[in-house]
Order: sequence, then C-alpha cells, then structure tokens
Amino acid sequence: MLFRSIFGRIRKKYSKIDVCLSVIFAAFAMIFFLLGTKLLCSKTVVDLTPRKEFTLQQKSYDISNSLEQKVHIKLYLSDNLSSTYGSYERYVAYVVEIFEKYVSSSNNLSFEIINPKPYSAEAENAKQIGMEALLDDDGNPLYFGAEFIAEDNKTRIIPLFLKERKNELESDISFVLRSLSRNYHKPTIGIVAPNLPVLRKT
Repeated sequence: MLFRSIFGRIRKKYSKIDVCLSVIFAAFAMIFFLLGTKLLCSKTVVDLTPRKEFTLQQKSYDISNSLEQKVHIKLYLSDNLSSTYGSYERYVAYVVEIFEKYVSSSNNLSFEIINPKPYSAEAENAKQIGMEALLDDDGNPLYFGAEFIAEDNKTRIIPLFLKERKNELESDISFVLRSLSRNYHKPTIGIVAPNLPVLRKT
C-alpha cells in the first residue's frame, strides 16, 4: 500500500509536469504559426544579399521623404528587352524593385512602366525627351530609361540604365530626386590652382 501510494504521487506529479509542458509547447507552436502566417500573407521581404542590394540606404529614404512636391516616375521599358539582351533580365527586375522601394517610402512618389513599342507614340516621346536606345535584331530601338516629372513641371531623365552601373543605381536615382526638390540649388565648385597658366586656350 505504501509503495502504491508513493508511485501514485509521483505519477500525479509528473502528469502535472507533462500537462504544463504540453501547454507551453502548444502556446509556442501557436505563436510561431501566427508569425509565419503573417510573414507569408504580407509583402515583407527579408534582404539576405551580402551587400543589402534590395535595401535602400537611409540617405535615400531621407531624400524621398523630404520632397516638397509630387514626382511621377515613368520607366520606359521595352517588353522584349530581356529576351533580346539576356544579360539584362535580372537587372530589369532589380531596377523595378528599387523603384518600388522608393515609391513605398514616400507619399510624394508615383511610378508606372511604359512599353514603348516600335512606331508608337510612347516610342516617339521616349526619343524626343532624350532616351538612349539599344537595338534589337531588326534594328528597332529598345528603351530602358526613366523620366522624372515634378509637380512644378521640372523634368529629369536617366536615359539608359546600364547594368555596369548597378552599384551606382541608387545614387543616380537619389541624385535626380534631390535635384527636383523645390529648395535644391546646384553647388558651386571652386578650384584654386595658382601654378596653372590662366589662359583660355589651356
């Protein structure tokens, strides 16, 4: 009877521990499930690239947030650019994603993609505003540049996104946006070089 009583107490004690552990594990499982569901259902993307290529720098956020006027961005992107120039496929996706990052960081930015098909009004407009073109196999122009149109009608362009300038992409876009700020003034640069001859021809 004594042993049965002792074993009964031990069993009850461990049964309570098992119940507590089960409740704790169930709670943690529910928390992880809810967190996982939230991440899957949201548009949150974790940037795992070594150089954080898909994450804007703080100064870029500051520039886009400090705009005093609306700026609309038109990305001229020929739909057959990637198929003609295969090396541009990943870069095109990268440029589009960076623009989306900028737009999501500021209420003053909007963005659209325009497909300038050959002989279309969009292609003619791209040519007129100074977009540079790559050529397809038939000699038709392929565009991959951007026009920035500010609320005060000031415009700037990036005539062609070169994949060789991938590391400078964010700087190029931020520079254009900053130049469209109402309070932007071009910096004045002075060069002091007393040993150089002061002659027009040189």
